[in-house]
Amino acid sequence: MALFGFGYKRKLEEVKELLEAEEYQAAARVADEIPVLKVKSAYELNLIGKAYKCNGDYLQARDVFERSYEVRCSRPALIDIMDCCLEVKDLESAEKYFDEYHKVAPEDKITQYKYRYRIEKRRGRERRLLITILEELKALDYMEEKYEPIDCLYKVISNVIDDKRLLEWWLLYSNKQADYYPQFSQTPVKITSPQDLLDYYFQTKE
Repeated sequence: MALFGFGYKRKLEEVKELLEAEEYQAAARVADEIPVLKVKSAYELNLIGKAYKCNGDYLQARDVFERSYEVRCSRPALIDIMDCCLEVKDLESAEKYFDEYHKVAPEDKITQYKYRYRIEKRRGRERRLLITILEELKALDYMEEKYEPIDCLYKVISNVIDDKRLLEWWLLYSNKQADYYPQFSQTPVKITSPQDLLDYYFQTKE
């Protein structure tokens, strides 16, 4: 039975504790007892949404995150919504929220590349888009003073493409960084472009 007032605050604390303990199924069960429509706090809605998302209840999670975004237009809520849309293969909605994220955070290029890649990958256009992403990232001004160039490059690419081996070949292609990783400099083909990189990568992926 749903509850409100002091009781629902206790339930929220219980959800938080269960999430921290990575007991996601139990967290989702407790979240079911909270009347979401009466919750007005974006933080509390995000907590409930996370319980459902971590338990794999993506449609329910998306509904809660959408309500959270209505309460407070935040980047994390949009990211959670996009994640849920992708998990249920609702690419039309994923595109809609991707466009919204671009409007809300036009300067956050890395997150834009990441979700652009994930959406296109779901559509089966992974290889073509990888080439575009690599070219655009190469031209992106992402260097930060606190990072060595190679560390920053790895950090940026790994936030977009979750594939360690592809990262290694990207390091190889980035000529000015290649000296940091000489073990990747010995290949039977000459890598001079993103197309060469991906051709070799996919040929040797197995």
